[in-house]
Parts: sequence; C-alpha cells; structure tokens
Amino acid sequence: MGVFNFLWAFLNMPCGGRGQAMTEYILIIAIIAVGLIVVFVAFGDQLRNLMETVMKNISGEREDDVEQVDTPETGGPFDEYDSD
Repeated sequence: MGVFNFLWAFLNMPCGGRGQAMTEYILIIAIIAVGLIVVFVAFGDQLRNLMETVMKNISGEREDDVEQVDTPETGGPFDEYDSD
C-alpha cells in the first residue's frame, strides 16, 4: 500500500516540483554512470582477473584451467605515482 501512496503523491505533485525532482534524479544517475565508467576503464584488467577468480572458485575449476589476462606494466592511469 505504501508504494501506491508514494505514486499517488508523486503524480499529484505540482508540475514544478515533479520536474525539479526528476532532473535531480537524472543528474545523480548520470554522475554515478560516469563514475562507474571511470572505475571500469582504470581497473578493467584487475576487475576481469578478480571476476575470473571468483567464477573459478564458484565452479570448482583448478587454477591452471583458467586463462589469466596479463596486465600491462605501463600505460596505466597511475604510473606516474609508482615508486618503482
């Protein structure tokens, strides 16, 4: 019943308030999407290796059965900060 009350209140909201709230939600979703894209670009290979390890552990495969993706030693976004 709470969902229906929320929807009824949302649909009966004055036009200015509904448009402002929708714009704010769209901006929040856009910021989250951009953040996720940045994380996936910066840490894509590490996330792929992590997901392969998780899938291997779930399926019960041995480690030598799963092909690992080599991460490049240069070209990362934080190479200038490495102390090597």
